[in-house]
Amino acid sequence: MGALASLACLPQRCPPAPEDRELPGAPGIRHLILGDYRVLFRITTWGVLVLHVRHGSRRPATRAELGLAPGSTIPPSGPITGD
Repeated sequence: MGALASLACLPQRCPPAPEDRELPGAPGIRHLILGDYRVLFRITTWGVLVLHVRHGSRRPATRAELGLAPGSTIPPSGPITGD
């Protein structure tokens, strides 16, 4: 089983991403390192929601890159919503 596919079984093995601390209203963002890339995701009640895939040498993702409008939040157990 590939590392990305295994997220469905063991998503908690991945650490919190820097974006988890830096973006208010976006709790629970984790990342999986795959070679030169980071997969940013959230654990939801129905599985894993992949938010963004980016090269590891790039700066942390912004709200817009994660699909978060200003003032929007990611609910603890659901998909991204806007205000």
